[in-house]
Amino acid sequence: MKRLFYLLMCFIPLLSYGAKKEKEGANLIPYPTSVEWKSGGFVLKDGVAIYAESSALPIATYLQDVLGKGCKISATVKPISGNESVKNGIFFVLVNDEKYGEQGYGLDVTTGRVTVKAKTLKGLFASVSTIQQLIPLEGKPKLPAATIFDRPQFVWRELMFDVGRHFYNKDQIKRYLDLAALYKFNVFHWHLTEDQGWRIEIKKYPKLTEVGAWRTEIDGTRYGGFYTQEDIKEVVAYATSRGISVIPEIELPGHSVAALAAYPELSCTGGPFEVRNTWGVADDVYCAGNEKTFTFLQDVLTEVMALFPGKYIHIGGDECPKVRWEKCPKCQQRIKENGLKNEHELQSYFIRRIEKFLNDNGRQLIGWDEILEGGLAPNATVQLWRDWDYAIKAATEGHDVIMTPTSHCYFDYLQKNLPLDKVYSLNPIPEGLAPEYHKHILGAGANLWTERVPGNDRADFMLFPRIQAIAECLWNGKSRQSYDQFLERVRKEYVRWDKMGVKYGPEGRDFTTTVEPDIANRALKVNIKSDISDLEFRYTTDGSTPTMVSPLVKGGTFTVKDKATVIVAAFRLGKPFGSTATYRFDANKAFGHPVSIKNPLGASYRGLYNDCLTDGLRGSDSDFRDGLWQGTPYNDFVAEVDLGALTEVSSMSLGAFQDVGSWIFYPVTVVFEVSEDGVKFIPVGSAQVPLAKAKQPIFDFKVNFEPRKAKVVRVTAKNIGLCPDGHPGKGNSAWLFVDELIVE
Repeated sequence: MKRLFYLLMCFIPLLSYGAKKEKEGANLIPYPTSVEWKSGGFVLKDGVAIYAESSALPIATYLQDVLGKGCKISATVKPISGNESVKNGIFFVLVNDEKYGEQGYGLDVTTGRVTVKAKTLKGLFASVSTIQQLIPLEGKPKLPAATIFDRPQFVWRELMFDVGRHFYNKDQIKRYLDLAALYKFNVFHWHLTEDQGWRIEIKKYPKLTEVGAWRTEIDGTRYGGFYTQEDIKEVVAYATSRGISVIPEIELPGHSVAALAAYPELSCTGGPFEVRNTWGVADDVYCAGNEKTFTFLQDVLTEVMALFPGKYIHIGGDECPKVRWEKCPKCQQRIKENGLKNEHELQSYFIRRIEKFLNDNGRQLIGWDEILEGGLAPNATVQLWRDWDYAIKAATEGHDVIMTPTSHCYFDYLQKNLPLDKVYSLNPIPEGLAPEYHKHILGAGANLWTERVPGNDRADFMLFPRIQAIAECLWNGKSRQSYDQFLERVRKEYVRWDKMGVKYGPEGRDFTTTVEPDIANRALKVNIKSDISDLEFRYTTDGSTPTMVSPLVKGGTFTVKDKATVIVAAFRLGKPFGSTATYRFDANKAFGHPVSIKNPLGASYRGLYNDCLTDGLRGSDSDFRDGLWQGTPYNDFVAEVDLGALTEVSSMSLGAFQDVGSWIFYPVTVVFEVSEDGVKFIPVGSAQVPLAKAKQPIFDFKVNFEPRKAKVVRVTAKNIGLCPDGHPGKGNSAWLFVDELIVE
């Protein structure tokens, strides 16, 4: 499998070997600063020698490895001294030439020789991916003759990978390092600790992985994993061999529940805690008033620094609620003793103290832009993810900044919300930043948070092709080609990704679906539109994943009747492509009947239809904004449905949505009533959510009863009213979201 991967990495499409127009040359991403295509080329064959100066021998060995495992070519690596006259060879040469900068290179390919020149090893590393991409997919492995000069606009080109929410083993990480190197990314930001899992072995604190690396999922299964210190060393060495620096992120003071589950004495309350199995922000964080907290973190960071030799250590610093600190005697004493004004300054104290420890050990701290709150640590580098003004503030104060704004760089966002063209519009220099501070904008990166990215296929889907847009923006800056030219190159990459097994996603919204309830026929009409011409669509009605033998959608529409879980999937060239659309349809006895809602709904959550409660469509289990859920703040949800005539009923249910982080709570209870005349109502039952189901995102509150006649049915869902104690929104209106009322 490994040999196949190298083979496919090596084979990159080549359109022409001759001296032709730039657009007809090799398919390079990011495109070099300047390229002059020439006639002829350098044929790669057994016995080819790769020459390098002693310090550059690892780069020559890397290329040798790629050629051997990928192209079946047996190359040799030799010292460069005395071999300058040899024709049949590839030469890596270090030169004292400022035009290359710290990461640029020159590549000259002729019929008998390939010469790479750079001022630094970083520049030579960058050239290897260009050589890989110059090798054609079909035919002889031949590099087209060309003279290339290449130099990046931004020195920091990062891929951030969250392994806290979902764990990826070391071989999976190596795969993404290979893919990142291929597009000239030079920083791998490894998000190793989270509320949902601690992923790095710390020998002094074994419970971090014995306890903190594992969580019990809502369904009762055990999930987790971690890297041994030997695993970490192996990955760091692998990244180094590809010119990539690995930066560990050890979250503090927030996002630390996994650590607190292992060592609850480091919290403000003393616990006990469980490793979180839901997403969002937890109130429980490291206690800033407890000296044991700092002893623990310094011990952890000491072991981390021994594993990661680079300059930087990322400490997170984001999304740290202060509610525990506000009530903690130790934290309040710390505030008093140090003359701090509030808990924001306490967080700054926390970060500054950790920074001093790192600085004393020759390292530099990076933190998310929340570290600006309460005063920035003196030598810190800021990683922006929120408002661009934070970058301006940090840069004008003399701090380096890494730009990963949600607007362009958060690849956990679906392509329909963050399409390829939007990513390609990224300019890391904030508008309004004075030119003398531009030097502090080091670069940017692609952030992959994995709450809903459980494995390679989904990670591929979210990263590709958007990661190529980031690569192009950072390498070429404002001088990059037009989006149309870039898109042409991206689409040529699809062939290679297919060969490599990369399960890439769409460039934007792959397709859209609209639905039309057909009340008269107790049916649902599904309409499909797409801007991608070569897609076909197939569907199922039993909740199974569509395959190539599933029914084909003809004319962009199809209809289902009565009750179905509809899944629509796109296919391209006979393979699944992009996302799926799911609709749960139930033409029950309330379907299509008018609804009267007694208390006002939230202005933004009234639903797509007046009668969403009886449109037959169930709300999504992941998005309360889908237009099917209806939400009300503070008040109970009370609705009556006129069935039109006396109807025998024996079962009623109401679906509810919960997302505590968004202030949405299950109802305390749901009461069901029936009436023969719409005036006198008789209760037929009530339902509550069982404790075992209390954390899942949706639940159907259902009652069964003896059959009886009803013309009107009423449902009352009791809102908890206000967000409870311990919740960040304590005292504010709690939301109640419901859909669908099912009557049988």
